[in-house]
Amino acid sequence: MNFNRKHTVLIFSEKQNIINEINHSKLDFNIIPSYEIEESIRYISNNNIDIAIIETTNIESAGFKLLDFINIDHQHINSLVINADNNIECIKKALKSGANDFLTNNYTQDQLINSIKENLLNNINSEIDDESRLIIGHSQSIKNTIQLINKVATANDTSVLITGESGTGKELVARSIHEASNRRNNYFHAVNCSAIPESLFESEFFGHTKGSFTGAKYDKAGWFEMAGQGSLFLDEIGDMPLNLQTKLLRVLEDKTIRKIGSNKDIEFTGRIIAATNQDLKNNSENGNFRLDLYHRLNSFVIQIDPLRERKEDIPELVEFFVKNLNKKLNKHISRIDKDVIEQMYNYDFPGNIRELRNIIERAMIISDNGGLSMKHFNFHKTKSGIDRTIKIADFNLKNIEKEYILKALERTHNNKSKAADLLDITWQSLDRRLKKHKIII
Repeated sequence: MNFNRKHTVLIFSEKQNIINEINHSKLDFNIIPSYEIEESIRYISNNNIDIAIIETTNIESAGFKLLDFINIDHQHINSLVINADNNIECIKKALKSGANDFLTNNYTQDQLINSIKENLLNNINSEIDDESRLIIGHSQSIKNTIQLINKVATANDTSVLITGESGTGKELVARSIHEASNRRNNYFHAVNCSAIPESLFESEFFGHTKGSFTGAKYDKAGWFEMAGQGSLFLDEIGDMPLNLQTKLLRVLEDKTIRKIGSNKDIEFTGRIIAATNQDLKNNSENGNFRLDLYHRLNSFVIQIDPLRERKEDIPELVEFFVKNLNKKLNKHISRIDKDVIEQMYNYDFPGNIRELRNIIERAMIISDNGGLSMKHFNFHKTKSGIDRTIKIADFNLKNIEKEYILKALERTHNNKSKAADLLDITWQSLDRRLKKHKIII
């Protein structure tokens, strides 16, 4: 995060004056006004938000429900609570609920802007060692990937398609392309295509004007517009319905968008980076993905190999994750038994790097000393690493997905929000997968 790219500020408010104060300031923010709690929760769940400014009136107000949601499920978002009535009970509750800052009556515009700046700086400092910023490994596969990233980064307008199994780090590669390009000082916006209901597609992607439909209480910038001259990352592009693919293709061809309710075209100057764990060519041949859209996205492909095909990266990844998790978990793990690394070499890692990180985190939580040994891990001790309790005939992606969802729910005691975080998906995406696999909790 840096001050050279546009930051996104969500404002949950019953009054317009807070929004006007920020709009009239010299700071260039993406302002997302919201007046309904459900709308705010949905937006936070599906977008990159830097700061949430929450106006409260009393301790029972909806603003505190939003604050609790952020504190439990989105702790990376800094929150600023404003209570114009200087209510002591509101101050106590805000601080107890995890607010980063609090402003009371008679606050000035300068105080508001300074509070926002300070919270942005706190976010910057917390992201310096963010593990999602680095590509780790020394294998030839990783070297080839980095080489491709550096080459396509200079081709500023070329669309990129990143392919690979779940958990291989496709979003990390997308961010690396953005950071290595001359778009780095603009916004990087990630969208999970599988998490967007068809009824909301146009509004979320294209935006809308005030009064364009029932419930449109304000002008809203869509994701294409928010990307600006930055990068729009479309994850799980293979899950996008066919009729929505047509609308995306039109944007890629015409380089323009039009908000719902508007008669004015807006130029789209951003870059599209898409990712999928599916075979889009095969899907297009079967009629499940538009062939013309596939060719449009297929200008430059980066295939990420699964971890089982580049196991020489495991020691470096383990060292990196332990170092970062020591800070996050307040642990002091300084040694790992050799047989742990040997067992990792014998394990297939169907969940790839995401699974490796998760099992290390679990082991570190269990460990009550400065080291990790086999007793802290739960590997299936077979030559290939495959759990032979699963029938080979049933060993497919669908069963693997269901197994991981069940394990995540078990680990989080059926807390869907925490399970979604553990699986690195949105809670809406998890909810659809629960229905698909007929999992009832």
